[in-house]
Amino acid sequence: MASPDIRTSKLPRRNHYVPETPHFLMTIIPELLTLGKLQIPRAFIRKYGKDLPNPVILKVPSGETWTVELVKHGDRVWLGKCWKNFLEHFSILKDYSICFKFKGNMFDIFIFDQTGCEIEYPIKSCGCHNMAKCRKEFPSQEDKEAGCDPDCIFFLNNFMSVQRGK
Repeated sequence: MASPDIRTSKLPRRNHYVPETPHFLMTIIPELLTLGKLQIPRAFIRKYGKDLPNPVILKVPSGETWTVELVKHGDRVWLGKCWKNFLEHFSILKDYSICFKFKGNMFDIFIFDQTGCEIEYPIKSCGCHNMAKCRKEFPSQEDKEAGCDPDCIFFLNNFMSVQRGK
Protein backbone atom coordinates (compact mmCIF):
# COMPACT_ATOMS: atom_id res chain seq x y z
CA MET A 1 0.00 0.00 0.00
CA ALA A 2 1.38 3.39 -0.99
CA SER A 3 1.86 5.95 1.74
CA PRO A 4 -0.04 9.24 1.41
CA ASP A 5 1.79 12.16 -0.16
CA ILE A 6 2.54 14.46 2.77
CA ARG A 7 2.81 17.53 0.51
CA THR A 8 -0.77 17.20 -0.72
CA SER A 9 -2.38 15.85 2.43
CA LYS A 10 -5.16 18.04 3.84
CA LEU A 11 -5.04 16.37 7.26
CA PRO A 12 -4.48 18.65 10.24
CA ARG A 13 -0.84 18.87 11.18
CA ARG A 14 -0.37 17.60 14.68
CA ASN A 15 2.83 17.84 16.63
CA HIS A 16 4.12 20.73 14.53
CA TYR A 17 5.60 23.89 15.94
CA VAL A 18 3.84 27.03 14.71
CA PRO A 19 6.08 30.10 15.06
CA GLU A 20 4.73 33.01 17.09
CA THR A 21 6.20 35.39 14.54
CA PRO A 22 5.72 33.92 11.07
CA HIS A 23 8.22 34.56 8.27
CA PHE A 24 8.34 34.39 4.52
CA LEU A 25 11.31 34.61 2.19
CA MET A 26 11.44 36.22 -1.26
CA THR A 27 14.27 35.85 -3.75
CA ILE A 28 14.49 38.83 -6.07
CA ILE A 29 14.20 38.00 -9.76
CA PRO A 30 14.78 40.63 -12.49
CA GLU A 31 11.05 41.24 -13.04
CA LEU A 32 10.61 42.22 -9.38
CA LEU A 33 13.21 44.95 -9.74
CA THR A 34 11.27 46.72 -12.49
CA LEU A 35 7.69 45.91 -11.48
CA GLY A 36 7.58 48.36 -8.57
CA LYS A 37 5.64 45.97 -6.34
CA LEU A 38 6.17 42.63 -4.63
CA GLN A 39 3.44 40.03 -4.23
CA ILE A 40 3.20 38.62 -0.73
CA PRO A 41 2.90 34.82 -0.96
CA ARG A 42 -0.73 33.67 -1.15
CA ALA A 43 -0.18 31.03 1.54
CA PHE A 44 0.96 33.78 3.91
CA ILE A 45 -2.05 35.95 2.98
CA ARG A 46 -4.46 33.05 3.59
CA LYS A 47 -3.10 32.62 7.12
CA TYR A 48 -2.33 36.19 8.16
CA GLY A 49 -3.82 38.54 5.56
CA LYS A 50 -6.69 39.68 7.74
CA ASP A 51 -4.13 40.95 10.28
CA LEU A 52 -2.10 43.04 7.82
CA PRO A 53 -2.38 46.79 8.36
CA ASN A 54 -2.40 49.17 5.40
CA PRO A 55 0.03 50.79 5.04
CA VAL A 56 2.52 48.34 6.51
CA ILE A 57 5.79 49.23 8.22
CA LEU A 58 9.05 47.56 7.20
CA LYS A 59 11.85 47.75 9.77
CA VAL A 60 15.47 46.86 8.99
CA PRO A 61 18.04 45.84 11.66
CA SER A 62 19.53 49.36 11.77
CA GLY A 63 16.18 50.52 13.17
CA GLU A 64 15.18 52.43 10.05
CA THR A 65 11.51 52.08 9.19
CA TRP A 66 9.75 52.34 5.86
CA THR A 67 6.04 52.74 5.32
CA VAL A 68 4.77 50.87 2.26
CA GLU A 69 1.23 50.82 0.93
CA LEU A 70 -0.43 47.47 0.29
CA VAL A 71 -2.24 46.90 -3.00
CA LYS A 72 -5.04 44.33 -2.76
CA HIS A 73 -6.83 42.61 -5.62
CA GLY A 74 -8.93 39.57 -4.79
CA ASP A 75 -6.80 37.12 -2.84
CA ARG A 76 -3.58 38.79 -3.96
CA VAL A 77 -1.70 41.40 -1.95
CA TRP A 78 1.38 43.34 -3.04
CA LEU A 79 3.78 45.71 -1.37
CA GLY A 80 3.14 48.72 -3.57
CA LYS A 81 3.76 52.45 -3.19
CA CYS A 82 7.32 53.09 -1.95
CA TRP A 83 8.44 49.45 -2.41
CA LYS A 84 10.60 50.30 -5.42
CA ASN A 85 12.23 53.11 -3.44
CA PHE A 86 12.97 50.63 -0.66
CA LEU A 87 14.74 48.36 -3.20
CA GLU A 88 16.78 51.28 -4.54
CA HIS A 89 17.74 52.60 -1.10
CA PHE A 90 19.17 49.24 -0.05
CA SER A 91 20.72 48.60 -3.48
CA ILE A 92 18.84 45.31 -3.75
CA LEU A 93 19.85 43.36 -6.85
CA LYS A 94 18.83 40.22 -8.70
CA ASP A 95 19.26 37.08 -6.58
CA TYR A 96 19.14 38.97 -3.28
CA SER A 97 16.80 37.40 -0.72
CA ILE A 98 14.60 39.26 1.70
CA CYS A 99 13.24 37.66 4.86
CA PHE A 100 10.01 39.15 6.19
CA LYS A 101 9.25 38.51 9.88
CA PHE A 102 5.63 39.41 10.67
CA LYS A 103 5.13 41.15 14.00
CA GLY A 104 1.44 42.06 13.97
CA ASN A 105 1.56 45.62 12.68
CA MET A 106 4.88 45.48 10.86
CA PHE A 107 7.56 43.32 9.29
CA ASP A 108 11.14 43.06 10.49
CA ILE A 109 13.20 42.83 7.30
CA PHE A 110 16.50 41.03 6.76
CA ILE A 111 18.27 41.43 3.41
CA PHE A 112 20.79 38.92 2.05
CA ASP A 113 23.03 39.39 -1.00
CA GLN A 114 23.76 36.87 -3.77
CA THR A 115 26.23 35.01 -1.53
CA GLY A 116 23.60 34.44 1.16
CA CYS A 117 25.25 36.88 3.58
CA GLU A 118 23.31 39.67 5.25
CA ILE A 119 24.05 43.10 3.78
CA GLU A 120 25.51 46.10 5.57
CA TYR A 121 22.53 48.42 5.96
CA PRO A 122 23.08 52.04 4.90
CA ILE A 123 23.03 54.59 7.69
CA LYS A 124 20.40 57.22 7.15
CA SER A 125 21.02 60.92 7.43
CA CYS A 126 18.79 63.22 9.53
CA GLY A 127 16.22 60.44 9.89
CA CYS A 128 15.26 60.55 6.22
CA HIS A 129 15.74 58.39 3.19
CA ASN A 130 15.92 59.80 -0.29
CA MET A 131 12.20 59.68 -0.98
CA ALA A 132 10.51 63.00 -0.41
CA LYS A 133 7.21 61.98 -2.01
CA CYS A 134 6.80 58.79 0.02
CA ARG A 135 7.97 60.51 3.18
CA LYS A 136 5.35 63.24 2.73
CA GLU A 137 2.58 60.70 2.17
CA PHE A 138 3.71 58.18 4.81
CA PRO A 139 5.99 59.90 7.34
CA SER A 140 7.57 57.45 9.75
CA GLN A 141 7.22 57.89 13.50
CA GLU A 142 10.98 58.47 13.65
CA ASP A 143 10.70 61.32 11.14
CA LYS A 144 7.86 62.92 13.09
CA GLU A 145 9.77 62.69 16.37
CA ALA A 146 12.99 63.99 14.79
CA GLY A 147 11.21 66.88 13.06
CA CYS A 148 12.78 65.68 9.83
CA ASP A 149 12.33 67.64 6.63
CA PRO A 150 10.98 65.10 4.12
CA ASP A 151 12.78 66.94 1.33
CA CYS A 152 16.22 66.38 2.85
CA ILE A 153 18.78 64.82 0.57
CA PHE A 154 20.25 61.51 1.56
CA PHE A 155 23.95 61.80 0.87
CA LEU A 156 25.53 59.81 3.69
CA ASN A 157 25.14 56.46 1.91
CA ASN A 158 27.04 57.75 -1.14
CA PHE A 159 29.67 59.30 1.11
CA MET A 160 30.10 56.04 3.03
CA SER A 161 30.44 54.10 -0.26
CA VAL A 162 33.23 56.43 -1.39
CA GLN A 163 34.97 56.13 1.98
CA ARG A 164 34.83 52.30 1.88
CA GLY A 165 36.40 52.34 -1.59
CA LYS A 166 39.51 54.14 -0.35
